[in-house]
Amino acid sequence: MAMDDQDLEAINHLSSAQLGQFNRKLRQAMALYYDNAYPLALPLFRELAAQVPTLDILYWYGLTALRSQQPDLAVTKFQAMLDRNPDLHQVRLEKASALMQLGELERARGELEMILAANPSDGVRMQAEKTLSQMAGVDKRFYANLRLAMGVQYDSNINVRSDDLPTVLDTPQEKGLGFPVTATVDLLLDVGEKEKWAWRNRLNIYRIDYDGLAAFDYSQFDLATGLEYFATNHHLKLPAGLITRHYGHDDLSDAWYLAPEVNWALNDRLNLKVGYRFEEESFDDTANQDQDNHSHTFSLTPIWQLDTPQPQVISLLGNHTRKDAQTSQFTYDAWGIAPTWFAHFEELGVDTYLQAKLSYRAYEGNAVNVTGTDFPDEREDRRMGVTAMVNKTFDETYMVSASYSFVSNDSNTTIYDYDKSVFGLNFGVNLHN
Repeated sequence: MAMDDQDLEAINHLSSAQLGQFNRKLRQAMALYYDNAYPLALPLFRELAAQVPTLDILYWYGLTALRSQQPDLAVTKFQAMLDRNPDLHQVRLEKASALMQLGELERARGELEMILAANPSDGVRMQAEKTLSQMAGVDKRFYANLRLAMGVQYDSNINVRSDDLPTVLDTPQEKGLGFPVTATVDLLLDVGEKEKWAWRNRLNIYRIDYDGLAAFDYSQFDLATGLEYFATNHHLKLPAGLITRHYGHDDLSDAWYLAPEVNWALNDRLNLKVGYRFEEESFDDTANQDQDNHSHTFSLTPIWQLDTPQPQVISLLGNHTRKDAQTSQFTYDAWGIAPTWFAHFEELGVDTYLQAKLSYRAYEGNAVNVTGTDFPDEREDRRMGVTAMVNKTFDETYMVSASYSFVSNDSNTTIYDYDKSVFGLNFGVNLHN
């Protein structure tokens, strides 16, 4: 977007040191925006606009407010741009979108008609005409997102498929190639006119098939729905969901859950996420029904955004889970901590992710051997895991990622004592309206 005289005047007032700091903060804000972390990006754009209110900064500030479910703020910023230059047709189009979120359809229609009367570019004209043609009967704003990914991974210990299914003792440790597929459908509907409530529906599908080892194939379907509330300094989620899991080609278990979560922006660089999850799980096979359980998980995660030239975020997840199963063999208390580092390299369009996990799990009972006898001690597991990933995005739509993960489970019960390494390469696409 071309700079006007007011832009040049605002920039010329900055010293070289202030300009350097301004550019670093702008890179951080843009990285968070492209990572869909709009609540984190919003306070940065607010600070940047207060310091240097250029048309570019106001535009990104308005877009971030719009994506953060604050359309009233977005309208204010877009209008400030139009007051300076009424020929910014793309900005007027975004303002119309914000007005539609607010339920002010007549004002939105007026903005779209102004665009069509002003000889805009073909792309803007097509968007305005399409929006006008869809406005009849539209009184809510609907968002849809579809993410698909598939790839190949090498697994050094395929036998270890879940926390509660042991390695098969009468077969050697299996290793080889797996072919994972993931899909996420995310639908968000605004609720009310000027309220910040929304209703989200999300379906996550995961499937992995192993080359020549169909007995270890695994799939999971997770469907969640619930209200969300977006405010200036916090985001509340109230989802409820259903999960069905399949192991090999047989039904494994079904579960339902509640998972409320709130994320507070304590200041421009520190967020605090607090979550709770209740899950009730039932196993389909009679032989596994002693694993039927319900669980409570509490989590606390501070999230820091670092003041560095490249955008970096560090988080520290701490959680506790209490799982009560039909038998003491599968009943436990678990504690965990997981520091995570994320960085975005804007020049390369590359994201990097590194996480370490440490956990301790204390069972109330002894595991049972394949002979039907108990192991001598109550089961205790100490687990260490590391995950590293590099992701490259093309045209904000296509992506390729390479990953490595390692898990070492140190258990006093032999069948649960294992190491596992996984190397993966995935290709994906991210589509949204």
